[in-house]
Amino acid sequence: MKKINAFLGATLAMLLVAVIAQAVTTTDYTGDGGTTKLSANSMGRLAVLERTVTCSTVPMATSDVYQLFDVPENTLVLAVSWDVTTANGVAATFDIGDGSDPDGYIDGANANAVAAGCSAIALTPTTSTITYDSNGSGTMATTTVVTATAFTGYTEGKYYETTDTIDLTAKAGLTNLVMKVRVVCVQIEK
Repeated sequence: MKKINAFLGATLAMLLVAVIAQAVTTTDYTGDGGTTKLSANSMGRLAVLERTVTCSTVPMATSDVYQLFDVPENTLVLAVSWDVTTANGVAATFDIGDGSDPDGYIDGANANAVAAGCSAIALTPTTSTITYDSNGSGTMATTTVVTATAFTGYTEGKYYETTDTIDLTAKAGLTNLVMKVRVVCVQIEK
């Protein structure tokens, strides 16, 4: 079961981020090619949306936001993935998220390396110290225990009750980057 969950987590999805800052350009690319919308017959079916981002054609300045995918109401986004096929040429990173959390799916991915990745389970750890009698003799010992207390971002997916977009945010100028972004989702009938 762990292997199945890991496989599903690794293969499900792709997405991009939105950051609001001064002089930020938000551009809607949701209707500009690729499989970026759920079709009328996709209700209740697993869907994979895909878009190719070509920054040599449409460059992104630092903090620019590209709205890549429309997310209709009552949609469960299971995962987001990215696949850089042409590196940016200079050091740069990007985020993928939505209007609520600009890096909810992908945080600080390297745009200057040909590589791929996807949203995956990430937990926020906490530590605590426990004092105990280690051998029953009254001699006290201490140890530090690390526990995971919360998921980080949308690592377990996100259910959208209302419409939103999945967005790509440039953390530095993106001028040569070419990558595919995929979103694995299912629209739920209410």
